[in-house]
Amino acid sequence: MTLSRRGLLGAGASASMLGACATTPNGVADGPFKPTWDSLIDGYRTPDWFRDAKFGIWSHWGPQCVPEFGDWYGRQMYIQGNPFYDHHVAAYGHPSRFGFMELIDRWKGDKWDPEGLLDLYQAAGARYIMSMANHHDNLDLFDSAHHSWNSMRVGPRRDIVGTWEKAVRARGLRFAVSNHAAHAWHWWQTAYGYDAEGPMKGVRYDAARLTRADGAGKWWDGLDPQELYTGPSFAPPEGIDSIAEMNAWHDARDGQWIETPPPNNPAFVGRGWRVSAT
Repeated sequence: MTLSRRGLLGAGASASMLGACATTPNGVADGPFKPTWDSLIDGYRTPDWFRDAKFGIWSHWGPQCVPEFGDWYGRQMYIQGNPFYDHHVAAYGHPSRFGFMELIDRWKGDKWDPEGLLDLYQAAGARYIMSMANHHDNLDLFDSAHHSWNSMRVGPRRDIVGTWEKAVRARGLRFAVSNHAAHAWHWWQTAYGYDAEGPMKGVRYDAARLTRADGAGKWWDGLDPQELYTGPSFAPPEGIDSIAEMNAWHDARDGQWIETPPPNNPAFVGRGWRVSAT
C-alpha cells in the first residue's frame, strides 16, 4: 500500500528535514529517502502491522491542557482579539507578565494514570498507541539529551514518552511517537509581538524580553526562554496600531504553514530539525 500525496501531508516536514540534516555539523546517517516529495511517495510502504491494526489512539497531552481552552493555546494566547487571548488575560493576566512558559510550571501531571488509560484504550479496541514527543510549543516530553526544556526538568518532571512506551509494549501493543518541533520556530512568533490597542499597547510579550539571567532564583533558573520560544524570526515591527493590522502581519508571515527551516536560526535548525528527523 502506497500513501498518496494527500496522505503524506503530515510528513511534509520530514522530506525537507532529511536534506537539512545532511548539512548539520553532527550529521545524520543516510536513509532510504531523498529530500523530495516523489521520493517519499514512491519509496514509502505502509507496514503490514499498521494495515492490520485499523484503530489506534494518540495521546496529545502537554502543558496546553492546563487552561483547558483548546489546541494551539500557546500561539493564540498572544493574539489580541483572539478568544484565547481574552481567556488568558482573564484567567492569568497579560501575556507580557504571564506567558506560556508559566503554564509549563503549572502542568504537574500528578493524576496521570497511564495504566488506567491503557485499560480504557484496549477496551475500546486500540491496537497501537501514539505519544506526542514535542508539540509546536517546543517542549520535549521525554528525557531529552537535545533540549533543556523537557518534562524531566520542568512541569511533571517525568519521562512522558518513555513511560508510555514501557507500558504500551508490555501489553503487546504497537507504540508510535509524533514530533511537531519543526514548526515551532514560526508558530511561536506571536509571543514576540505586543498589543496593538488598549492600555497595554506596545508592550512586548514575555518572549521578547526574557533571558536566561531573568530566571535566577525562579523555577526556571538556568533555562533560557529563548530556547523554548526559538528566537524572533518574524517579530512584528514597532508602530502597528490596530488589531486587524497585527493579525494581517502574522497571517502573512508566521501564520503560514512553513515547511522550510528558519533562514537565520542555525541553533534551532541544528536542534529542532535534527531531532524531528531522527
